[in-house]
Amino acid sequence: STLLLKSIFSIFALVFSVKSRYNIGMVKRFKGLFIISVILFSTAAGFAATKTWVGGDSSKPTDWDTAANWSPSGVPTSSDEVVINSGGNQPVIENTVTYTAPATKEIPIKKLTINDNAILTIKSNKIRIKLNCSTGIINNGKIILDLIWSAKKIEFTKTEFKDASEIYIDAPFYGTPVAYDVTLKSSTEIDFKTGSTAVIENGHATERFIIDTPVLTAKGTLTIENKLEVKNNHSSTGVNINIS
Repeated sequence: STLLLKSIFSIFALVFSVKSRYNIGMVKRFKGLFIISVILFSTAAGFAATKTWVGGDSSKPTDWDTAANWSPSGVPTSSDEVVINSGGNQPVIENTVTYTAPATKEIPIKKLTINDNAILTIKSNKIRIKLNCSTGIINNGKIILDLIWSAKKIEFTKTEFKDASEIYIDAPFYGTPVAYDVTLKSSTEIDFKTGSTAVIENGHATERFIIDTPVLTAKGTLTIENKLEVKNNHSSTGVNINIS
């Protein structure tokens, strides 16, 4: 898409460099068509912006949903690739709205990259939270899922979710038991890389930790103090599990 856009600009520059040889009206009409073409091309190509976490807003220094915590400014959307670097105030995804009925906080982005020593924390009290990444998650740092109501945490490092991916916390809303179901999902593969760690603390007896992917590769250390369910809801081929 970059090469095609450069070609369009080259043609535009060539025509206008010799505009003295052509009818001015024709040149103006070409200019109009060129602008329309670029707009349509840009829309069709779906150019993704990169949003880099900077943190440090004066009132909400760790809040994912605060525009000033991102560069360029603005909360990431479904067309953005998100990069989190180490240091400073690390980002936290947390619902701050009080609901009177079960609800889901959704965070749709294109891709998530967490670099070395960086941390993303997702806090869930009584609200379901879904982080949806349409082209994958590269976690070279750490992701912490803080399940507040059951006083439990899930942490994992050095993990890659390939292609369409999701982290979903299904939170309890009413009464007891205070049981969470947590799902890590990838349409093609979840890879716990060499040196990775995953710790799932013990919670309520009915809680489940679910990995939903066609291929699961585990080369690190997985410590589970509760139920683990591995499945493939993406195809009928079952799950190919590679452990080393």
